[in-house]
Amino acid sequence: MHSTVCRGNSCGLTAVLLVSVGFIVGVLLNQYGFVFENIHVDVTITVVNDDLTGSQLPDYLKQLNGITTRFVVPNIVHFVWFTDDDAGKRLMTFVEYMSILSVYRIQRPDQIQFHCSRLPGVEDYWWTRLWREMPLKIVHHDKSSLIKHLKLDKSRNQVCKLLAIKVLLDQGGIFIDWNVLVAKNLDPFRQFNFTLGKEPSSTLSTDVVAACPNAPFLRILVDSNTVNVEACDVDKSAYKLSLKHPSLLNTVSFDEFAAQKSTSDASHHFSVNSTLPYVVRLSESDNVARGQLSPETIKSEAGIIGDVMRLIYYGST
Repeated sequence: MHSTVCRGNSCGLTAVLLVSVGFIVGVLLNQYGFVFENIHVDVTITVVNDDLTGSQLPDYLKQLNGITTRFVVPNIVHFVWFTDDDAGKRLMTFVEYMSILSVYRIQRPDQIQFHCSRLPGVEDYWWTRLWREMPLKIVHHDKSSLIKHLKLDKSRNQVCKLLAIKVLLDQGGIFIDWNVLVAKNLDPFRQFNFTLGKEPSSTLSTDVVAACPNAPFLRILVDSNTVNVEACDVDKSAYKLSLKHPSLLNTVSFDEFAAQKSTSDASHHFSVNSTLPYVVRLSESDNVARGQLSPETIKSEAGIIGDVMRLIYYGST
């Protein structure tokens, strides 16, 4: 039997030659795209800065494709339903039904929570349509205990807004008031700890609020005496605190939308920058028009209100 032993310089030279040949072959293969073209690297850019809005992103970030953002606000949408009397005789309107329908179809949340002290009656047409067509989580609250705890009178609006603040502080998510229709997905605002609307007059509005659980701004709002002293105007309380803590919240302008034909066009929207706004809000002056809206009348409703309601209800403008 014969054996071969690699000795000294000859063995080292062989190893060097093999490595060199392998390197040259690899470079050639890569040069002609035979090897590395199938290797992909996913790059994720996370924006975690409460003072940075989408419009302020650096150009080099805007130019990159496939940017993903870490959401801090859970995709849970909260609605609060209370009545002004203990009998609970409040019928759901078509617009209120459409508000939840818009969230269900446009936002596609993980959960819709319906906070209430009493459910609408079984004879309520739009409520019956609502619970049969959309998955809801019913969350019961004792109204009298809530009013006593928050030192409020029995105003429905006070109870709804302050309960929404408490729920957002505990769970996070998005609060939508009943006069608001979602027209575009609100995910761009879920990257901030706390977002609410700014009125044309520079005051703040809590008609749409997005917050992470235990958001610092909400914690200050709840812990301060301001929210109880001025319970009749939660928006004013939030505005005063925003002047002291501007870095703790992200505000988005509610710009006025020009009326084209009817009073129902005198609405506001939550950030534009595209054909459709993110949300459409019917103002207080539109209460009469709101009562007149129906699946039939929205077919001919002019302006942004008609476009958004047809998109939500029928699937096209």
